[in-house]
Amino acid sequence: MFRLGLTPVVRLARPATPAVGGVSAVAGLLPAFALLVIGFWQVPFTVMKHDLSCLPGGTDNRLNTYVLEHGSRWLAGREKAFWSAPFCWPSPKTIARSDAHLGELPAYAALRACGLGPERAFQCVVLLFFALNYAAAYWAARRFGLRAFGAAAAAYLFAFGLATVEHLNHLQLLPRCLVPPAFYFFWRTLRHPGWRPLAGLAACGVGQLYLTMYLGVMTAGVLAALFAATLVASRGRLPWAAHLRPGWAEVGRRLAVVAVAALLALPVVRPHVRMASTTPPLSRETLVGFIPDAAGWACPPTTSAAWAWARPHLPLGDDPYRPEKTLFLGVVPWLAVVGSLFVIVRRPRRGAGLVAACALVAVAVPLVVVKAAAWSPYEQTLSLPLVGTLRAVGRVVLVLLVPVGLLVGFAADALTLHVARRFGNVGGALAGAALLVLLVFDQRLASADDAAWDVQRYAIADAVARREALAAVMREGVIEAESKGVRGPVAYVFPRTAVGDWDLETQLDSMAAAQSVGVPTLNGWTGYPPAGWYPFASLSGIEVWLRGNGLALEEPAGRVVLIGEPRGLDDDAAERGFRSRVARRPFPAR
Repeated sequence: MFRLGLTPVVRLARPATPAVGGVSAVAGLLPAFALLVIGFWQVPFTVMKHDLSCLPGGTDNRLNTYVLEHGSRWLAGREKAFWSAPFCWPSPKTIARSDAHLGELPAYAALRACGLGPERAFQCVVLLFFALNYAAAYWAARRFGLRAFGAAAAAYLFAFGLATVEHLNHLQLLPRCLVPPAFYFFWRTLRHPGWRPLAGLAACGVGQLYLTMYLGVMTAGVLAALFAATLVASRGRLPWAAHLRPGWAEVGRRLAVVAVAALLALPVVRPHVRMASTTPPLSRETLVGFIPDAAGWACPPTTSAAWAWARPHLPLGDDPYRPEKTLFLGVVPWLAVVGSLFVIVRRPRRGAGLVAACALVAVAVPLVVVKAAAWSPYEQTLSLPLVGTLRAVGRVVLVLLVPVGLLVGFAADALTLHVARRFGNVGGALAGAALLVLLVFDQRLASADDAAWDVQRYAIADAVARREALAAVMREGVIEAESKGVRGPVAYVFPRTAVGDWDLETQLDSMAAAQSVGVPTLNGWTGYPPAGWYPFASLSGIEVWLRGNGLALEEPAGRVVLIGEPRGLDDDAAERGFRSRVARRPFPAR
């Protein structure tokens, strides 16, 4: 079966035939369309509920909504600077401390311009990128030579697979539609060197940086692994003459491609580099803590309908980072990887192409990105450039879905062709459909009403109600401050929980409320908080932060609109003095 799956690899220059012999182009699209509909029903319409009353995720996705709304307001001229959003005020370049969402911003801003609210526009962006991820993976799979059933399987795994589910809390990782084309152009550049495929690779790389810098960097790492695997699989037999001695004209064109790509990437890369240079690096303990253990690669999400029963039988332990280490791809993908390795061992000549390279990458990446007996190969690379900036390395699984999906696709096509040669096209189509059904079952998720989804979504109505209630109190305080001649009032909402608790719900509610009112806020939440900032529980803490930025809590009086009550430092004389002089407004009733 797998032997037949290797044959399309040599025909990279042209797409594969639509399906098994004699099937029309329209009929060849039926598997792709069917899996697209199933995928939408299984993932986005499940986590957001079928009435679209919820948004996926929690704190991260509420920050993503804030950043997109900030970008939309900036495009409309309602914000002065894009990179310096008015939270964690007055810290500059706050957007560079997380994902900037520049690639998603045009779609979101257009939806807002059409009258959709922030949450509905964000929902539409989510649905759009699920569709784009699927379409891009299908396009790349066809260019790699996969037929109708194989390409549909590869696209389904990439866009809707189990490995994506635990990352629905981090939808800054959803826009990865340029990753599969990057693999295709990279492979094309390796096999047929020239400036055109290099330009395609460069465009995908730069575009992915604008969509999601995290995955842009990780894609580069997996492509490097694919290059090494290709050298091993082909025993170094690549068109080296075309790579190393292309002629001066071709050298000029390639250098021009690289130069243009660097210039285009500069606007999104430079702010992040500057931010990193002024922010204390993550501790080695934190980075090591995010490295997945061996059980993580076998750990299915709690929302898996087919495999969640296996979680109690795995040595998972009490790990706060477990959602970042839930990396199970499913049984069918791992069977495809094992089958491909079997082909390489039994028929090394036939396995010297893309299948062998993908299989080696599918095995090598988990072996590198794993921690066993308190030691990890990945830990030894933390001192390399850019590596130490990737906090959650387990997210590389979202890129690994490309080579693994191709292996699943080759297996599907091999089965379809084998059965078609023995039983005709109808038999082949039935065999391909049966394999797709098996893949869907393998990747199946719990129903939309299952309680397992509760930690992966939040109700839009509740979030809007909290934001509007807080904005009403904030707006009253701003109007009163401005009536007293205060210029540029700033808001701050105290945490409602114990001292030392970040109370992220309050921080994000406050950011959203201040954004709707149109004022800066000392509240905030981001991936890399500014030095010296934290959710201040006391007036003295606010004074220290403001003094560090050349400001003061009471100069001018009333500039900071305070909501809620400070906690802690009850016996501190300076704190008691602030409380006696500085007015606060009550937190709105929920």
